[in-house]
Amino acid sequence: MFYDDDISSIWKNDNKLKSFTVPKQSPQSDIAFVSLQNSNHAVLHNSNMLTLKNSHNNNINFRELLKPQSKVNYSELVSRIIVKTDQQASIFLQQKLKSLNKSDINLLVDAVIQRAFPLITNRFGNFLVQRVIDLDDVSYKLRIVNSITCQVESIAMNSYGTHVLQKLLSTSPEHVKILLVNELLNGNIAQGIVHKNASHVWSKVLETQWFIYSPSIMIAVNAAMKYRWVECANTDTGSLIIQSILSKEFSEVCFNEITTCALNKWGSTVVQYIVEKASNMSLARVTCLLIYSYKQLSVNFYGARCLMACLTIGDKKDYAINLLSDLLFNDPDRIDTLANLMASSIGVQFLVNILSLMSNEKYHQLLTLIHAVKKQNAGVIA
Repeated sequence: MFYDDDISSIWKNDNKLKSFTVPKQSPQSDIAFVSLQNSNHAVLHNSNMLTLKNSHNNNINFRELLKPQSKVNYSELVSRIIVKTDQQASIFLQQKLKSLNKSDINLLVDAVIQRAFPLITNRFGNFLVQRVIDLDDVSYKLRIVNSITCQVESIAMNSYGTHVLQKLLSTSPEHVKILLVNELLNGNIAQGIVHKNASHVWSKVLETQWFIYSPSIMIAVNAAMKYRWVECANTDTGSLIIQSILSKEFSEVCFNEITTCALNKWGSTVVQYIVEKASNMSLARVTCLLIYSYKQLSVNFYGARCLMACLTIGDKKDYAINLLSDLLFNDPDRIDTLANLMASSIGVQFLVNILSLMSNEKYHQLLTLIHAVKKQNAGVIA
């Protein structure tokens, strides 16, 4: 953000007006030169000319405009931010908000709210809107939300607008947040949840605690995402949404396809999150599902990580180790199973890891099986 930028950074064009020079004139035009020079001097020193007359003029004297007696046309500066993506104008108005009295702040806020949508979706304008949100006046937040009615969904998907909505959801009282949430719930929920920008807004929505209102967020979200939860879990942004849901003990969404999720880069983060955060009942279920799929998971990079999470994290790790040992040692095809593991570098690393977790008896039992596989492989090669 630009809130704490050195104010001197916005004066880089300041001297352009003060150092105005006239091209060299011929001797025959001395009278015209003097007349023009006097005219320029008068313009530069006329305090009444400090107001903005042309928002497209690059040479704005921001230093003069910071003086208390200067008249600032906030609407023109706001337009300058939108039309010219003017960083200096944005920083200037943010600085003005720190020093203005209440009546002047209201004038500036009025100018911002009149152009709220294009500012919110602007590279530098969104910072100005966030500065207004930071002001200690709830009415400003409410006015901003009202000014973007029917545009919340598109703002959420905008790379700049998403930050404004997240700040509103983080800092606003419930009667303001409910307006944003209701509009999002009436939009395309499935599209927003997996969108790279809107997903962060949805994470805020799902994390929100309600005391006065009780919006049916999870009912609407689950209805919109029916049959698409696994697809959601296997995307980088969607996996964050799933984790927000799982924190509310809504883990059923991934149980039926837990193995599919475990084999995916982003889905595996969801599985590991379940292992770390789930209740004992949910953890026992996840552990069983994963351990019973160990043959498939142990030779996959992400799957092996999920298995190791079960074997090393949480209250069910001892149960997981015993279950894996029983499945491995009682498998009639255990030699072939171990051979497949040992043929994979990931599988070999998995065996090394589980050997360190087993009791002495099971350690030697597994080591004996591994030696048998090596002898078998040596015989085949011979």
